[in-house]
Order: sequence, then structure tokens, then C-alpha cells
Amino acid sequence: MALVIYRSIVATFSNFCGSDVCSWVHISVYIISSGMLCYQYYKQIPYYNKFVSIFCGSLIFIYFWVSINALLMKLLDVNGHLVIIFIGIPFITLLVINLREKRIEGLMMTNIDKLKIDIDSLI
Repeated sequence: MALVIYRSIVATFSNFCGSDVCSWVHISVYIISSGMLCYQYYKQIPYYNKFVSIFCGSLIFIYFWVSINALLMKLLDVNGHLVIIFIGIPFITLLVINLREKRIEGLMMTNIDKLKIDIDSLI
């Protein structure tokens, strides 16, 4: 529901504002929202199964990658950003897989350390 509201606000804003300043506003909104989604994904990694976690994480980080490329396209007048986006997708998927494994491993080690402290206090 929040995504529908977000997209409708952005679409309405883009229809009524077509100047150069508005494109900077769009890019900043996209980067901020994709950064927030990446942070929320990082916090919620352990609550999904492996396929759903990797698939959703890849989509979220691809959205962030597209936002960063939009900023680069605006700053540097270089053509071919679509190719750069497609080249980055396999690396993003590998990054998400690695991020998921490291996050779950870190949470497991934290819980094991807590259990060791609880057991040591009982003995």
C-alpha cells in the first residue's frame, strides 16, 4: 500500500514539474527512498527464506543501483548507463547473497555468545 502511495505521489509530481530543478528533486527522492529500503532489507534479512530474501534484496539493491546511475547520468553527460546498469546486476545479486550470509552469521554468533554467557552465569 505504501508503495502505491509513493509511486502515485512521485508520478503526480513528475507530471506537474518538468524543469531541471525537478529532476534533481526526483533523483534525491529516489536515492533517499532506495537507501531506506536497503536499510529495511538489511534489518529484515533473517525473517525470509533464502529465495525470497535474495530475490527481494536483489530488486531493492537494483533500485538503489538505478538511482545512483541516474545521479551519475545527471552529473556526467555520458551515454550508455543502461549497459552499466545491466552489467551491475550480477554483481548486485552476489553482493546480496554475501550480505545475507554475513548478516545471518553475525546474528547467529551474537546469539551463541549470549547463550554462553547465560550458561556461564548458571554454572
